Amino acid sequence: MILGRLRGNQDKSSLTGALVKGGFVVVKAGKLLLALASFAVYTFLFTWQFAVIILGMLVIHEYGHLRCMKHYGMRTRGIYLIPFFGAAAVAGEDFPSRRAEATIALAGPLTGAVLAGGTGLLYFATRNGAFAAAAAWMALVNLFNLLPVVPLDGGRVVKSIACSIGSRVGLVAVIAGMLLGATLALAADLWIFVILIPLGLLDYLYDSYQVNRAAWRPKPGAGRHARIAGAQDDAGPTGKGVPVAKPPLSPRTAQAAFASYAGLAILLWLFILAMGHQPGAVAAMHALQG
Repeated sequence: MILGRLRGNQDKSSLTGALVKGGFVVVKAGKLLLALASFAVYTFLFTWQFAVIILGMLVIHEYGHLRCMKHYGMRTRGIYLIPFFGAAAVAGEDFPSRRAEATIALAGPLTGAVLAGGTGLLYFATRNGAFAAAAAWMALVNLFNLLPVVPLDGGRVVKSIACSIGSRVGLVAVIAGMLLGATLALAADLWIFVILIPLGLLDYLYDSYQVNRAAWRPKPGAGRHARIAGAQDDAGPTGKGVPVAKPPLSPRTAQAAFASYAGLAILLWLFILAMGHQPGAVAAMHALQG
């Protein structure tokens, strides 16, 4: 009888293991198919050389997010290349704090800026206009990601800072970002915001839901609707018993986050101007784009 139970448990474990392995195979195959589809799309729209540059830049940018997630002990599901829309570093859980969210959001553009800078150095070493064009384009994509529109990286930084000040300030910041996205969609034909704006709204609503759920989570041994005491971030208590799902940024950390965000955006903009005026850059960009 006992032997029969042991064999039954072993069979179940073997089946579970096979299902898990099968799931990993499916996920890896899906990532590969998405990568191949992305390469095909960018090759069709531009050239295969430009497709290689695009995909390489996207992977390195998202790897910056991924490494930062792991630094905060978050589970990750890897990098997914998405045709027409770029790529995404997918987390397996929510951000543990506003500080983590802001830092992880900045890690991608910062990594991308380093890549653009390295490509710029290759230009000055070789005087090959293709490197100047690629460096300027990399910087432009990372600057675009710093727009204060959720779910772009810049939108997450601004949302983290604004929500740390107050929920109403956070809502105003998110709405302002949506209006900016709508303006860019109409004025600059950036219709990607037609998809990004609803995604940003869903992100904010989910964030608010997490905060409200934490606010009414009962303490052990307390009343059914007792509120949790205030959370803490790196600077200490957040205040008078106001519960949050994500510990907010302290004033000093919020200032540092905003300075990093604004400084990186300015540096990328100046870099684009500098590289765009290098000899051969414009011609090389036209050649890469086909």
